Amino acid sequence: FAILLLRTGTLKYFLIIAIVYMAGFIAHAGLLKKTVYGDGVFYYSWVKSAVVDHDLNFSDEYAHFQASQPQTALSLPGNKYSVGPAILWSPWFAWTHTLVKGSGYELPYQIIVGLSGVQYSLTGLVLLFLLLKKYFSETVSLAAIAATAGATNLLFYGSLDTVNSHAVSFFAAVLFLTFLFQQNPI
Repeated sequence: FAILLLRTGTLKYFLIIAIVYMAGFIAHAGLLKKTVYGDGVFYYSWVKSAVVDHDLNFSDEYAHFQASQPQTALSLPGNKYSVGPAILWSPWFAWTHTLVKGSGYELPYQIIVGLSGVQYSLTGLVLLFLLLKKYFSETVSLAAIAATAGATNLLFYGSLDTVNSHAVSFFAAVLFLTFLFQQNPI
């Protein structure tokens, strides 16, 4: 992506966005001393349970995070939150697990999952820019990216509260549009 952005002269703008998003993430994670909370507990439970425990019994995850969900027909705690974010986080989480060899709750696991959310947001922004540039001027496309990065909920969910579905959903939607418009240009 950097080579494509260098050719257009927009790399510096994307570096500014990346610095803002990374600084926001680092400051927020440092202040809270965690990245998994709220709904993120349920998204994170999928990847932690699958990679560390090799099962989908969320009892220990919910006990650790003091969370709960209704029981399934098998008398196990359910998880109504989508597994998609966990699938996209799993390479990073598994890599961290090979290095840390911990319980999956430690801060390095949470940080790497959160950083992957930032990365998916930034990658989505680059893909969106490249897609927009096919149909609009570079200036208009860059303005749209700046507005998306700085004036939508992507700023919050792509930099501060990244252990949720929003950042990976943004990436997945833009990836879908990228493939769609390669096949069916307007």
